[in-house]
Amino acid sequence: MRETDISGQQIESASRYYRIGSFLLDVSKQTLYQHEAEVAIEPKVFDVLRYLCLQHERYVSLQELHDEVWQGRVVSDAAVRRAISKLRALLGDDPKDPTLIKSVSKRGYRITCDRVDVPEQYRDAETPDTVSANAKLAMAGDGRVSSPWARWSIASGMVLLVVVAMTFGLLRQYRMSPDTLLSHELVFADSELLSDMPGEKSAIAVSHDGSMLAFTAEMDQFLGAQLFLMQLDSRRVLQLSESAGNVLDLAFSADDQFIYYSVNATNGSSGGQLNRVATSMDGKPELLLEGWFALGKMDLLPQGRGIVFVAIREKNSPIRLYEYDAITGNVNSFYGRSDRHTSDILAKLSPAQDKYAVLSRSGFNNVWSLNVIEAASKSLLSQAILESPVYSMEWVSDTELLVLDRQAIYRVDIDSGSINHLFKKAFHWVTDFYVERGEDLYYLRQQGNDFSFFEVSTLEANTGRFVDTPEGEVWQVLYGGTNNAYWCLRLSGSTYELSAYDYDTEQVYLKVNRKIELLSGSPEGESVLMLLGGRLALLSKSSSQVVYLSDSHELVGHHANFINDGKQIAYGVNSDGEWVLKVYDLAEREVVFTRAEVKAARSYLERWILLSADDVFFAADSLDSESLKKLSIQPDVSEINTRWFIWGNRLFWSEYDISGARVYSHVLGEDGVHEYTKEGQRISGRFDVSDDGERLLLRHWKMSDSEIRRLRLPEVTRE
Repeated sequence: MRETDISGQQIESASRYYRIGSFLLDVSKQTLYQHEAEVAIEPKVFDVLRYLCLQHERYVSLQELHDEVWQGRVVSDAAVRRAISKLRALLGDDPKDPTLIKSVSKRGYRITCDRVDVPEQYRDAETPDTVSANAKLAMAGDGRVSSPWARWSIASGMVLLVVVAMTFGLLRQYRMSPDTLLSHELVFADSELLSDMPGEKSAIAVSHDGSMLAFTAEMDQFLGAQLFLMQLDSRRVLQLSESAGNVLDLAFSADDQFIYYSVNATNGSSGGQLNRVATSMDGKPELLLEGWFALGKMDLLPQGRGIVFVAIREKNSPIRLYEYDAITGNVNSFYGRSDRHTSDILAKLSPAQDKYAVLSRSGFNNVWSLNVIEAASKSLLSQAILESPVYSMEWVSDTELLVLDRQAIYRVDIDSGSINHLFKKAFHWVTDFYVERGEDLYYLRQQGNDFSFFEVSTLEANTGRFVDTPEGEVWQVLYGGTNNAYWCLRLSGSTYELSAYDYDTEQVYLKVNRKIELLSGSPEGESVLMLLGGRLALLSKSSSQVVYLSDSHELVGHHANFINDGKQIAYGVNSDGEWVLKVYDLAEREVVFTRAEVKAARSYLERWILLSADDVFFAADSLDSESLKKLSIQPDVSEINTRWFIWGNRLFWSEYDISGARVYSHVLGEDGVHEYTKEGQRISGRFDVSDDGERLLLRHWKMSDSEIRRLRLPEVTRE
């Protein structure tokens, strides 16, 4: 049997396998494996890998990749280079010093690989099914509970969890739905109140001997969150830290003699520290690491030799996992992730200390994944693809995890895929928890709704007012075109309700069980642009109808907006990793313009500001202009919750750092940046600008008290 490569050249089937480092490429089945497990890979990136392997004995030029892989389709050189970058990231190849995909100027790219015979474990085997990250695209919302660690996450509505267990090289898929839930709803009245000390508490841990409980609490925003220790027998509470910044997370050492804790600056500047303090209160806290931009969630390394922690090493660098060796003081990367679009949120060591549960999020398409990784080799054992972001998780046993999202706490068996729904809506304000010896659940529970909406002036410093909103759990508010008119999105359980209101009246226009994310209101307030179930949609007041503007298979970016006085809508669509800007004309009811390599556009006086596929801002004379001028200031709006607007000659945008979102403006063509958020404020990155450009509408999380409670976990039984 003979096969044909992309260029039509025939190859022998005996050489259809290529070994690239720890990866194995099966050419005929178009499948990439690592450690006998199939790896999800974008189709075009796979085509590049396949062609490079087939031509591995020579360098392949950029033009040849254009001709043979894209086969006549007109794409930019940047698109080809981006595919190479993604391939390097997937293979773990350092772009600064590549060993697998080498490049030479004016010659092209050459891959380091070997032809191999059919490996024994792949003979006569079925190709494993794969769960592609792109198959579960979720345009997530901004539903963070008021916890400093919820700032690392983004909430959404309906919960969908797919657990994939890899056993004997095969993937088994499980889908979480009401039919698969096991019934054992815990009751709040059964819990024991351990402390109602004032202050907002955000992280909790229990000592291994069960005698102490440590937590962070913020009783005053100007003092920041501090570390506290409770003796569980006497309930006596002592403050262990007097940090200038916020204590974000903590972990007991293996012998319970120390508590590791992370501290970050309160103003969003660099100032991440790792500290350790003795639980005996002997001596002062010990500084272990400093000079990082921010540090976060942590857990122990096997045998208690140190900790694994989440951190941002430098500003604008990705969120990654690192290992701190308590004996040597050395810091190393947890594993070789090189994809800048994927952030590691937290890692938890199993009771047997042989594996980690690692929570990650892809900023590229907002796909969340729960990965079980072998502690020694860092190889992937199982994976869960989540459409609902997770705030916290803990091991109950070596095969079970407790997972906390916005809706509930679930008990997940990573082997069988069975899911036990422990707490439903009553648990809505739980911000963190800890499981002791698989039996007792210690948790932090906030007291009620703790967010509001307010406006700040763009003309006068330090002026603003709170915005009165309708009753209920208001999720988003946008300007409605005139003073005191707004679009309001409520969320009750999994039901979204969209209404228009002013200070006197309110009218509900839409009520659905699909996720809604408001994007932009039209200038006159007649309609609102949204993502409805992931599709771009427009709701009009006059017709009370929803019109879909994008196809169900299209991934729409979160920077869609009205242009040309509300007559058209500009939005970016991602397909196979390629961004295309589309302009939809409301009168023509069709797409009238497209441009590759651009994901968003805003009008700027008589010109345009374009956001490229690489999140770089350019000024242009027209939407189709080839003459682009890079802006002197480059906001980071890659995070899914960020927004940016142009009003007059001012650029407004939001960015995220370790302390949360911050909102800025810049006068185009001039120097300097103005910040509208104050130290200690906690706001969402989703904001809006009034039509006159004089007001910003922000969502604010207030500090609230929270309780510490304990509850005995039940045995899992089916109804």
